[in-house]
Amino acid sequence: MALTLDGLSSEQLAQRPGPESNPVGWLIWHMARMQDRGISTITGETQVWISDRWHERYGMDADPDNTGMGHDAAQVSALIAPDAATLLDHYDAVLSTTLKYLKSVSPDDLDRVILESSIGERLLSVVNGNMQHIGQAGYVRGLNEGQLWHPR
Repeated sequence: MALTLDGLSSEQLAQRPGPESNPVGWLIWHMARMQDRGISTITGETQVWISDRWHERYGMDADPDNTGMGHDAAQVSALIAPDAATLLDHYDAVLSTTLKYLKSVSPDDLDRVILESSIGERLLSVVNGNMQHIGQAGYVRGLNEGQLWHPR
């Protein structure tokens, strides 16, 4: 993810390749929020969005349900990612919680059902979402820069 965000200004993080497209900053924020909510649902712990007061760094409310799902174009535009370092630090805080949980989970835990799906299914959903969103962010960066983007 650091390569995707490397060198991007706040303006570039908010740049949309089209009026209904999601910008890089929003995609990375959304990825962190979805993982945070997914892991907190499994663990029963408070989302780092709230417990570590990340919402304040984005100038947003401590709403545990605001993950970006269902955001319209105006809501996407309203999210102001402070800078690439904040996005990375936010995701790293979420990842730390995820890794802590993964170190404690046993194979038997994966079949346990929470809210109509198993823990294993929920974890796969987090991995799938992350893969999609980081790929989308890299693609959007390339579109915005008008070139094939790849790590240096």
